[in-house]
Amino acid sequence: MSKSDITGIILSGGKGERLGGRDKGLCEYHNSPLIQYCIDILKPQVDTLLISCNRNLDEYASYGYELVSDQRVNYQGPLAGLEAALVRCRTRYALIWPVDSQPVPKNLASAFLNDLVESKADIVHLNQADRPQYLVALLKSSLQPSLTDYLNSRQRKVRDWYAKHRVVEVDRFQEAAIRNLNKPEDFSSSH
Repeated sequence: MSKSDITGIILSGGKGERLGGRDKGLCEYHNSPLIQYCIDILKPQVDTLLISCNRNLDEYASYGYELVSDQRVNYQGPLAGLEAALVRCRTRYALIWPVDSQPVPKNLASAFLNDLVESKADIVHLNQADRPQYLVALLKSSLQPSLTDYLNSRQRKVRDWYAKHRVVEVDRFQEAAIRNLNKPEDFSSSH
């Protein structure tokens, strides 16, 4: 098992409601757009990178990676973005990373792959200090039909979909607690 078995999926398709509608992935963070920061750290860890986004497609396309957009209407949540990406995934595993979760660990893919293989699980996700981060995860791309069925049943909770599979929570990366950027002060300038 190696990075050639993994597609990275950056979830950047939200409405940015807590930021007044700003597209988080295009907000400045450490002197570059947040999406660029994620790409720089994730790309060396995976074979292929997909960006799941629903607006500003021309700007996201300028980064040179394949874009996927929700096939479901009205922003039905992160699982809709994941579903669209898994349809395009050509590797055995998918590494999920929300664009607004920082910092990105440089050994994320290898650590999660080891956890997944050793535990014989379908999904491994982060749980730091008893705070589950369901969308910081590695999963088998073969779960796509299960996800589509789940979404077709009008369910949207990540936790509840995960409960249908073999899941392992791991407490990793304690040296840098991963947090979600949701407030204007989290970013260095407006977009």
